[in-house]
Amino acid sequence: MTTRRDLLRLFVGTAGCAILSACTGVDGLPAVPTGPGDTFSFPQGVASADPQVDGFILWTRVAGAEGDVDLMVEIAEDADFATVLTRKAVTAPAQYLNTVRVLVTDLPSGQWFHYRFIAPDGSVSRTGRTRTAPDAASEKPANIAVFSCQNYEQGYFSAYRAMMEEDAAARPERKVDLVLHVGDFVYENVREEDTKGWHDLNWNDPRLMNADGSLRRVGGYPSGGQPGAFDYKGPKTLEDYRHLYLAYLSDPDLQAARAAYPFVQTWDDHEIYNDVWQSFTEDRSIDELRLAGNQAWFEFVPAALSLSDAGSDHHAHDFVPAEAAAMPAEPVGEDFLIENDGNLAAIGSLTIYRSLRWGCLFELFLVDGRSYRGPPPDVPAFRMARIMARQFATLPTELIAELDAGRTANGGAPREKLSYLGVEFDNPRRDLPANSMLGGRQRDWLLGRLEASDAQWKLLGLNVGLMRHAFDDSFSPKGQKNGLYWLDGWDGFPGERTQLTTAFRARGFGNLVSLTGDRHMHMAGYVFEDFDSSDQRPVAVEFCGAAISAPNRLAIMAGITRRDPSYAGYFFHQGNPEVGENLIRPSMDQLMLHGHESARLCSEGAPAEDMLGAADPAVNPHLQYVDSDAFGYMIAHVTPGDVEVQQVTIAEPVSLPGEAVPILRRVALSVAAWVGNEQPDLRTVQASGADVDLKLK
Repeated sequence: MTTRRDLLRLFVGTAGCAILSACTGVDGLPAVPTGPGDTFSFPQGVASADPQVDGFILWTRVAGAEGDVDLMVEIAEDADFATVLTRKAVTAPAQYLNTVRVLVTDLPSGQWFHYRFIAPDGSVSRTGRTRTAPDAASEKPANIAVFSCQNYEQGYFSAYRAMMEEDAAARPERKVDLVLHVGDFVYENVREEDTKGWHDLNWNDPRLMNADGSLRRVGGYPSGGQPGAFDYKGPKTLEDYRHLYLAYLSDPDLQAARAAYPFVQTWDDHEIYNDVWQSFTEDRSIDELRLAGNQAWFEFVPAALSLSDAGSDHHAHDFVPAEAAAMPAEPVGEDFLIENDGNLAAIGSLTIYRSLRWGCLFELFLVDGRSYRGPPPDVPAFRMARIMARQFATLPTELIAELDAGRTANGGAPREKLSYLGVEFDNPRRDLPANSMLGGRQRDWLLGRLEASDAQWKLLGLNVGLMRHAFDDSFSPKGQKNGLYWLDGWDGFPGERTQLTTAFRARGFGNLVSLTGDRHMHMAGYVFEDFDSSDQRPVAVEFCGAAISAPNRLAIMAGITRRDPSYAGYFFHQGNPEVGENLIRPSMDQLMLHGHESARLCSEGAPAEDMLGAADPAVNPHLQYVDSDAFGYMIAHVTPGDVEVQQVTIAEPVSLPGEAVPILRRVALSVAAWVGNEQPDLRTVQASGADVDLKLK
C-alpha cells in the first residue's frame, strides 16, 4: 500500500519540488520583501494547482541567473500579507529552467489563501490566489471553469478574460472554484514571419499584435525547428518546447487566470506533437521529442502527480529524466503498447492520470488519452480513395470497427482485404492486437477508481470526448447517415469505448459526467452504451467546450470541403459580399443535429421552421446542442442534486487585452442526479443569443 508519507517522499525527492507545512510558522525568516531589485524577475507569473483538503501546489519561474536560485514563498490569509501564515526558503533549480513546485500542507479545508514568491534581491512576484478543497463531508456546491485548445498565434486568450469578468460579478454561490484545462495548452506548430494562419472561413490573417506592439507570434525556435504542416515549424529540442511555454505564458489573460484560480490539467496532442500516440506520429518515432515535451510540461504546468491517489494503485509521478533513441514501432504488445526500450522510457518519464476529490460532492478523474494509445485507424488507403473519388467522404462505422479490432475482428478471423469508395486494399491490422486509447493499466485504474468512489458525482476530465462525432452524407451514393471522419478521437477506438461504456452500465455507475474539449466547438449530449445498437441507452452525459483561440470547427471543415461543392454547402454557406450578403450560415450544426436535408435548407437560407421540419431523428440521436462556429469556455455548476453546464460562446478572439469581450451565445443544460439503473435526462435551462434555437434539439 502506497501511503501519504511515501508520496511526500517521492515528491520532495524530485528536483524543483519542495514541501511547506503551515505548521512551521514564520519564525527566523525575513518578514517582508526588501526590493524591488534589479536582478531577478518572474516573467511568467505564478500558478497553483490540484487543491487538496489541506493544501495545494504552487508554481513560479524566476529569471535573472544562470544557476540555481533560492526563493522565499509566503502564504497569507489576505492579499496584503498582513497575516502571513507561513513562509519557507525553496530552490528553483537551473536543471528545470528555474521553475519550482511547492506543496503547501496543513492548511484549513475549504478556504481561499494568497501567496507570493520573493527573490534574493527583494524582487517579489505578483500575488496569487488559490484555495484548499472542502473537507470530506462537504456537499457545498462547486463551480468549474473548463477550457481547451489555446493557440497563441491564432488569437488572444480572451476567453479567460470573459470568464474572469463575469466571475467578478457573479453571486457567491456561482463563483469559480477551480479551472479545468483538458488539453492543447500549447500548439507545437508555429508560423514563420510570412506564413498565413488558418484563422477563419476566408483564411484571413489579421496579423494580431500584442499590447506592446509586437507581432503575436511564438517566434523562431532556438534550434531552427523542423518542417511541420502548412509550412509551419515544429520543435526539435527541449529548448524549443521551453520556448513555446515562455511565449504562451507571456499572455496577460492567461497569467491573470493562473494567478486567480487553481488549475487542474491534463494534456492532448499538441503539448507534444500533432496526433501523437505513445512516442510516435503516424509511424515515425519521436522518442526524444516525447521526452522533451514531457519535461517542459512538468516544468511549466504544476500538478500533484507523485502526491495523487494514495493507495495500492498509485501510478502518477513527476518527471524522471531518461534517455531514449528513435526505434521502430515494434514489437506490438497487448492494447497496442509498443514494447521497445525507447518508447517505454519516453512515455514512462511522466505519468499524469490521476483523480482529485472535492468533499463528497464529486471526484474528478483526469485521463491521459495520448501516452498509451495505439495509432488511429486512419490508414493511407482512405486518403488515396478520397483523392481518386475527388470528393470529401465519411467512413462506415463497421469498417472502422473492423480495423480497430485487429486480429480479434469477426470472431478472430479478420478479412484479408477491405474496401472503401470502391478501392480494395490489404487489411493492415489483421495480424495486430485490438487497439486501445487508454492502455490496459490506465483503463483498469479508471474503472477500479470509479467503482471505489463514493462521491456523489463522477466527473471525467477527458482530452477527447466519448460522444460520436458523425456526419450525415447519405445524400451521396456511397455516404452514411452517421458516417465518421475524425478518427483521432474515440470514434477511431470504438472497441474500447464500448468496453468502457458496457462496464459503466454493468457496474451501475450513475451520475457520470464527462467534461471535454478538442473538437473546437460546443457540444452537449449523451454517451450511449453502444452507438451502433438499436437499443441506444445513455450511460453518461458529456459536455464538450469550444476552443479558446484555435480555429473553430466550422472554419476547419470549410477548409476541408470548400473544394468539393457537392459537400461544402452542407457544412457552411457564405453570402455574396458584393451584394451585401456577408452572413456565414453554419449549416454544419444542422447536418450534425438533424441531417443533410436540414443542412441543405440552412445553406439556402430557408426559414427555421423548414429546417427543423426536415429533421431526421436517426442522425446523431445522442446530440442535444451543437455550436460549430464557436470560441469560448464552459462553467460547470455542481450541486448534490444536479450538474448544470453553461456553454459560453464569445466573439472571435481578436480583441486586445483590456478590451471588452462580446458574448454571442449562452446555453445552459442540466442533468439531475440518477442511479445506475436509470437513464440521465439532459434538459435545456437557458438559451440566449444569435441563432441559438438552430443549435439545439
